[in-house]
Amino acid sequence: MKSANAKTGWEGASRLSGLACVSSIYGFLVLTLLLAVMVSSVAGKDPIMPTFGQGPIKVSLYTDYFCPPCRIMEPELEPILVDLVKKGRITLTFVDTPTSPYTSLYARYFLYAVNAGGSFEHALLARNALFEAAAQMITEREKLEGFLKDKGVEFKAVDVTPTLVFWNRHLKENNVSSTPTCVMIKGDRKEFFQGPSDIIKAMKDLTESQGEEHVREKGI
Repeated sequence: MKSANAKTGWEGASRLSGLACVSSIYGFLVLTLLLAVMVSSVAGKDPIMPTFGQGPIKVSLYTDYFCPPCRIMEPELEPILVDLVKKGRITLTFVDTPTSPYTSLYARYFLYAVNAGGSFEHALLARNALFEAAAQMITEREKLEGFLKDKGVEFKAVDVTPTLVFWNRHLKENNVSSTPTCVMIKGDRKEFFQGPSDIIKAMKDLTESQGEEHVREKGI
């Protein structure tokens, strides 16, 4: 994967022929340092986990609400993810990834929504609303809260630092530097997919392989 120029700070520009938003390594390192300072104060606290499903295949989806390719991908990808989660095929984790100065505000309210609703459906409702708000460049907290309420998104404040620490660790472990990125773990094998087309294809392939396994089980 390619990383952005470290001098550019948080970068929300599209790269890779419009297939990905590249986040700055500088911005990522700043986040790392900030979280390192906070981590001692959150020891023992359980993070709010935007993880859904109990399938054997682990899927982590790295996106940002201010990433145009992520926003474009979401409507086509969402029903595929819903199908895979509901059929017990995957365990899905959403990882908000900083490519914009406003990511922290939006990530906070996504986690507030997960804390309030808890269900996969409510998390998807919150994601859709946040993508729409980002497209309208709503960057003030009060206006964002009003927008979410108008969309029927419930949210409840909670300490999000443990989740940010968790997300930051996974960003480092998987060397994620651009969005959208998907990391899929099947047993001992880890696969990486970048850009809307590759991610959607990978998820569709899981759906198709599930159908093939069902056919074999039935002996057809």
